[in-house]
Amino acid sequence: MKKNILLTGVMTLALSTMLISCGKETNAPTTASQYNETASNALLKAVNKGSVEDVSKALKEGANPDVSNGSYTALMIASSSNKKEIVELLINNKANLNLQSNNIKNIPPLNGQTALFIAAKKRHNDIVKLLLDHQANPDISAKFGDTPLMETSKYAVNIVTGK
Repeated sequence: MKKNILLTGVMTLALSTMLISCGKETNAPTTASQYNETASNALLKAVNKGSVEDVSKALKEGANPDVSNGSYTALMIASSSNKKEIVELLINNKANLNLQSNNIKNIPPLNGQTALFIAAKKRHNDIVKLLLDHQANPDISAKFGDTPLMETSKYAVNIVTGK
């Protein structure tokens, strides 16, 4: 048990260190009007399914890499599901790394999360590193005020207190 707590604590510290030491530049946002709507819908389905091949096909057909299901973007969904290859494809196709979730019915605290926040919350360290390496902004706070770094510090408290 102590080994697991120590290992989790080390991983949390490493994740927190990555968040503290990264830059703040962002990818330029794109406009939705230049994208194929059918391909964008196919992209969302492919991301939800976790199909790298279908994601790649949809992007080649002109899908909007920032397509949203009304709450989460394709990048947020891929980050939440720990789909590194899909996250890479979306980044390489100019997905905006700093868009925030919105309109999440009945769960207002989830509004305002970024892909980085979601990956940090779920402790998907490879995704966090990938997003930070591509200049995701770690200082964007969710609507309830927490940042990705604050989210990782909660895990450290939980590890120590057991709560």
